[in-house]
Amino acid sequence: MSYLNSLIQKNNLLQLQKIKKNNDEILFLYDLLKSRKNSISHKKIPTFKEHYNFVKEHPYRCWYLIKRQNKYIGSIYALKNNNIGVQLKKNFEKYTSDAINLFLRKHKPLSEIKSLRTGYYTFNISIKDKTLSSILKKMGGKVVQQTFILE
Repeated sequence: MSYLNSLIQKNNLLQLQKIKKNNDEILFLYDLLKSRKNSISHKKIPTFKEHYNFVKEHPYRCWYLIKRQNKYIGSIYALKNNNIGVQLKKNFEKYTSDAINLFLRKHKPLSEIKSLRTGYYTFNISIKDKTLSSILKKMGGKVVQQTFILE
């Protein structure tokens, strides 16, 4: 491999860094949350204090920051029901499938529990999130349900 190809490959390398819950990470995650265009988990942005407490006590099975060239570019997590959430900063969305694949190589889904959890990973995304929907379809993802809320 040539030096140039090696350099290009290193520059495109993503890393997953386990959330340590320090202030820099919490600030980045809050900025990432505020930049989200299509939310399904909340109607309004939580306060910083609410977010801080959430990160400190998060309910996730595992949660990572996505890094490229030693800079945070997004976050990915899995719940105990095998649902994955992923968000990358706007200029880095092209790395979404790479981040998901890196996560999938690191973590296998938990085994199925009938009526509670599938034995494979799922993604709940906003119907308005055409970008992530397209990425997941290109990765072989299939739409298997619609979710409705009653207020």
